[in-house]
Formats: sequence, structure tokens, C-alpha cells
Amino acid sequence: MTDTSSHSASAPKLGYYYQAVYGLILMLESSDDSFRLCFETLDDIETQSGATHCLSQVHHSFNDSHLTEKTEKLWHTINIWLGAYDPESDENLKFQYITTHKVDPSGPLNCLKKPSDPNNEFLEALRKEAKRVLNPEQGTTSPKKDSKKYKACLRFSQVPETEQEKFTDKIILFSQSPKVGEIHELIENTISSFTLLENRALIAQQLLQWWDTRAFFSLTHPNDTISKSEVTKKLYEIMANNFNGKLTNDFSLAVAPSDTALSSDTVTQQIKLVDGTSGHISRALRDKWRASSQREKWLDDNLSNSYELVNFDTHLEEAEVLMVDECHE
Repeated sequence: MTDTSSHSASAPKLGYYYQAVYGLILMLESSDDSFRLCFETLDDIETQSGATHCLSQVHHSFNDSHLTEKTEKLWHTINIWLGAYDPESDENLKFQYITTHKVDPSGPLNCLKKPSDPNNEFLEALRKEAKRVLNPEQGTTSPKKDSKKYKACLRFSQVPETEQEKFTDKIILFSQSPKVGEIHELIENTISSFTLLENRALIAQQLLQWWDTRAFFSLTHPNDTISKSEVTKKLYEIMANNFNGKLTNDFSLAVAPSDTALSSDTVTQQIKLVDGTSGHISRALRDKWRASSQREKWLDDNLSNSYELVNFDTHLEEAEVLMVDECHE
């Protein structure tokens, strides 16, 4: 039997992760060098490209249900956007709704997928749904007045019709976005035009690993923004390392698991013979774990440039001798 409680508990976590990773997709797809973004300010993702300021809502779901004008999450998003929208000063403000859900090709939301199309059909659908929610016919059910959808419909209905039209014209929809398990492939496809096939998967993996840390820092520092140039520099640094056969440094700050302290370890015995301290032993075991873990990763990633690895092993041997000499002194 499927553990639905576990699945439902992990969904919000994956949603937050998806939101952060989608920021990388927006970065890679932008051709504007001035492009920059930040997370969780006025919206899930806030971007600036030239004079255009954009607020993006990012929704991830494992089910394949359709997004319609009745969807509560869509109305909740509209309520957020209305709170950030000033018709007098937000001429260059845009809104993006990014979702893994599908949209009915013949439905009123389909016009949002083409920015050049008028959004009249979508606007009328919103007005009709708001009227239904706020003034339900006798015998029909409607959201409670304290629900998010009811509050959103009420707020939308209070906006003058001319402003409703201006507001909805700023909305762009990206439906059927790739799900979280497809992100790695999407990154590979995005960088395919300037990376070698044999290195592409590894470059995408290393870029995504870097982005996870970078996005986390931005999420925990509200005033921090990530620029297109920063991502571009990192991407080309990763590409250069792979192209030149240089060995990456992945474990220099890694914390060794506690079970690495093996008393039978040769280095441990050598340090004990020269009356080394427990601190010397701990440091030696930590460094040896980092070195062996790094070497295994290089081999797994097929980065085993023989010349570089020979130099690396020689350096480890010299470091081991220096450690024992230092303890003896």
C-alpha cells in the first residue's frame, strides 16, 4: 500500500525546492545580461530584466489535474498580485503563473499562454466566477466568507473594470512545466547548445549542486539577489574545469561521519607511536576521509585524468609524512 501521508508531507518540501530550482531555469533561459532574481519577497520569485519587473508564482503538483478559472490556488495568487499592483506606477510590472498543471486548450486560460493574445476571455471568466462565489444561487454551494478564494473574489470584484482589464493583461501563464524529477534533463537541454555531449550531464549536475547552496543563501538573506553574470561565470568555470581535465574540489569543507575513526588505521597507529594527541588523530582521519571520498567521486564522475591523480596521490603521501613529523616534534 502507498503511504499517502508520507507523500502528502513531502509535497510541500518538494514545492519549495522546485521553486528554488525553477529560478535557475529562468536564469539560464534569459538572454538579458541585466537579469537578476530573488526569492520570497513580493512573490515566490521576483525578477528584474531591464525595465521589466516580474512577480512569479511557482506551483508544483504530482497530479495531472487541469488548472481552471475556478482553481483556488489561482485565486489566491491573484489576491497576492493585486496587493502588489499599483495601476498608477506599475507600467512595467508583469505577473507569471508557473505550474505543472495542464490547461484546457479550449478553455479561457489558454489565451494567457500567448502574451500577444488579448486576455478578454480570461477576464470574463474571472468576473463570472467571482460573481458566482460572492452571490451563490439558491441551493448551490460556495466557499466560506473566511476562505482564501472568497477573499480573493471579493478583492477582485472591488477593482474598477478598466483596472481589471489592465491587471489581467499583465498575466502570463506557463502550464505543464516540467516536474521536479525532470529538472535535471531540462537543465541539460538548456545548456546543450554550448556544451559537449559527453560532459553535459556532469556539468548540469555540478551547476545544480552549486545552485542549491546559492539559492539557500538567497532565501535566508532577503536582500540578496542573484545576477545572470554570477550564474554565467559559475557555469563557464564548471565547463572549463571539465574541459581542461582539472580535478574539482568537492570535499574541502565536508564534515566526516563519526564512524571514520578506525583505531586500526595505519595513520592512527603512526601518530600514536610518536605520542601524537587525539587532535592530531582526528584531523588526520578527517583529511584522509575527505581525500578518499574526493578520489572516489572523481572516479565515479569519470574525471580521472591520470596525470592529475598521480600528482594528487603524491601530495597525499607527502602530507602524511609531514603529519607524522609534526606529531614527533
